[in-house]
This record gives sequence, structure tokens and C-alpha cells, in this order.
Amino acid sequence: MVVLMSRNNKSTRYPAFFQFLSNNTFSYNSLFSYYAWNMALSESLYPTFQTLEITLRNSIHNAAHQYFKREGWYSDRQIIKHPNDVGALDKAKKALTRMLLT
Repeated sequence: MVVLMSRNNKSTRYPAFFQFLSNNTFSYNSLFSYYAWNMALSESLYPTFQTLEITLRNSIHNAAHQYFKREGWYSDRQIIKHPNDVGALDKAKKALTRMLLT
């Protein structure tokens, strides 16, 4: 984000692409069209990345389930040892429990 000062000395935030206008390489219209195209491209990729993420997560879970020969492998403190991971797992379990109870 680029912050510019207006005439009344109030800061105004602008997307970072405005900094490219200062070097006169791009016109505002061409720069904005690139920005809009990039946003549309990024939005179009979200469903693909979400599907990929879920597929990868399910594959990891299935592989761990087969390897450790138990469905709840992620709750085993012999497998998940790092304190940060244990804390994150406990926090997620509590949040899910609260969601299910409400």
C-alpha cells in the first residue's frame, strides 16, 4: 500500500501499483488494466487452489491413517510432539467443540 498526503495533509492509501506511475513506464489506463486482469486471474484460481488444498490434506490424512494404523493419529502425543502443534491441535478441537454445541 502506498500512502500519499493530500492537500489538507491527510494521508490517503492507494494500491501499490500507483508507485509505478511515477517512473512514466506505464500509463494509468494500461496499469489499471494489468491490475484488473491480475485480480480476475487470481480470483479464477481460488477454486482450483481450494480443491488442491483439500485433496492434499485428505491424501496426507489417509496416508497417515494407513501408516499409523489408527483414525485419530493426529491426537497421539507420540506422533504430534512439538508444543506449538499440540497447542494448535487443542485450540482447534476446542473451537470445533464450541461450534458443535451451539
